[in-house]
Amino acid sequence: MSNVLAGRRVLVVEDEVIISLDVGHELEMVGATCHCVSTLADALKLLTAHPYDAAVLDYRLPDGFSTELCEELERRGTPYLIHSGYEKIEGACALAEKVEKPMATDRLVDRIVQLILKPSSPSQPAPTVQP
Repeated sequence: MSNVLAGRRVLVVEDEVIISLDVGHELEMVGATCHCVSTLADALKLLTAHPYDAAVLDYRLPDGFSTELCEELERRGTPYLIHSGYEKIEGACALAEKVEKPMATDRLVDRIVQLILKPSSPSQPAPTVQP
């Protein structure tokens, strides 16, 4: 699967540094350009500055929930998924596929590749994927 995401940009919003580094590294190994941030504020800044092909969001961040990010990604038509152990996902984020933490990074990257190469309709809730 090497370079399957060449030329694609992925935003990773994750406040757990080890997870963020691991996911970012694995996405780069399949060719993606990856921007990793740990706060809602930083993610919103990046979204205004760059277009993305997909995003991976932790739902609960140090400065709030990812709801505003989900709304902006929906508005832009950018596919995204929620990678979280938080059980009560609300608002626009409830429309996204939820991938439960913990999940093996290679499985998470496989889901991101599928999301980018075969995006689903953002108006239909996607299933929750168990680790």
